[in-house]
Amino acid sequence: MNQYGLLIEERLRDFINGLVEDATGYHPFMAEVYSSLEAFVLRKGKRLASCSTLLTYKGYTNNIDERILRFSVGIELYRHCILVHDDLVDGDELRRGEKTLHRIFSGKSLQLSRQCQHNQISPLVP
Repeated sequence: MNQYGLLIEERLRDFINGLVEDATGYHPFMAEVYSSLEAFVLRKGKRLASCSTLLTYKGYTNNIDERILRFSVGIELYRHCILVHDDLVDGDELRRGEKTLHRIFSGKSLQLSRQCQHNQISPLVP
């Protein structure tokens, strides 16, 4: 299962790096938002939801293709949206030993950060 988690993590890193690159060209704050999102999402974790999705697809198709990898990235981003919300509601200070996103951003900046994260999921998980 670890090999699939690493594969998803690589695609996740590539996807978010693209967001950071694009954002750098149009607004420094957005580049900061996506960089923080990258650091948050790529913290060590099990990636159970995205790996389970990928393995189920592989079980039915005997294949791992670009479509399921993109979908798995979307699942991972969605799962982290839920974690951001959970940390905020519970008032948690740390997630996996590091500051939660609501401790990095505050107020409207956090709302914008969460909305940006959610907006990036839509094209990946139709």
